[in-house]
Amino acid sequence: MADIEELHKRLSQALQRIGDASSEIGAPGPDPALTDSLDAAQKALEEEKLVTSQLEERIRGLKEKHAEELEQAQLQSTGQSEAMAQVDVELQRLRKVAQQLRDNNAALREANAAGLANPELINQSMQSEIDALRAERAADAAEATAILTAMTPLVQSGGDQAEAL
Repeated sequence: MADIEELHKRLSQALQRIGDASSEIGAPGPDPALTDSLDAAQKALEEEKLVTSQLEERIRGLKEKHAEELEQAQLQSTGQSEAMAQVDVELQRLRKVAQQLRDNNAALREANAAGLANPELINQSMQSEIDALRAERAADAAEATAILTAMTPLVQSGGDQAEAL
């Protein structure tokens, strides 16, 4: 029995030493190299998130700017189309009046060749010439308006660029 008590005592001491050693060692802590690597990865992730948000904001701004420029271009195109339509109307009117003038002049020549001086034909010819001059002036004005409509955005953008400098 003494042997059992001796073995029991030795076993208790061994268990005590194992307990003391395990409490000194404590729970295994994280590896410092892994901790540093994890911190670096988290920092890099935060930096990438910041860069991504900045790029998204920049893209959003560019899309807004593009939409505004597209709208302005459409408005300019509409204005130019209207100006060109007005030029076309005035040119059609000019062609019509010029044809009337040619017809009246032909009738006036025929009357003059026949020896018939008709004051009504002279009046019609003069009126047609006046109408032709008015139509020509209106066509020139419409053409000038079309040119101004086309050049106004260019002049404004040139002024904006000069102010930026």
